Amino acid sequence: MIIANIVFRTLLSKGEKITYVAHAHPFTIYPQLFKIMIFGLLVPALFYYLIPPFLYLWIAWVAIGVLLFTYRLILWYLDAWIITNFSVIDHQWHSFFNKGSTRIEYDFVEGVTNEIRGFWGTIIGYGDIKIEHMSGSIITLKNIASPRKVESKVVNQHQTYHDNQKFQDHKQLKDLITKMIRSK
Repeated sequence: MIIANIVFRTLLSKGEKITYVAHAHPFTIYPQLFKIMIFGLLVPALFYYLIPPFLYLWIAWVAIGVLLFTYRLILWYLDAWIITNFSVIDHQWHSFFNKGSTRIEYDFVEGVTNEIRGFWGTIIGYGDIKIEHMSGSIITLKNIASPRKVESKVVNQHQTYHDNQKFQDHKQLKDLITKMIRSK
């Protein structure tokens, strides 16, 4: 959570705190990472043993492979749903120069659903989670790890937010009535 608080702090409003960060399941990015490991790390290591005189070429190739691997991990980590005490933020990160976010205030959330499809989704535990906005639009995060847990977190935060709002409204109403009675 410490890393999330540092990385996503620019998305937060005053007084807003991150309670949970939901990512796509790592299983869904394994094919990309596996390709990078094979062609970016293992192939140059093999070529180094076969053709050692080109050492600098193999080192450069491995360095590019490590950079690509790190870049893919960063893309995976930064493409997330940030569940806060005020709202859910859908942070879409496509590259360092192409990113966006959608804030869904708890006041405008109609419903939260999760869907687990397929053999691997059932076995490994990943699926889609959707938040229905009052406007009728649906915000979806696909292939999320533990969709039931994320749905539970969103619903709990939604309920906590509304309970706090009711308490604050009640307190303000009580203060207003007290002032009216005292002013008579």
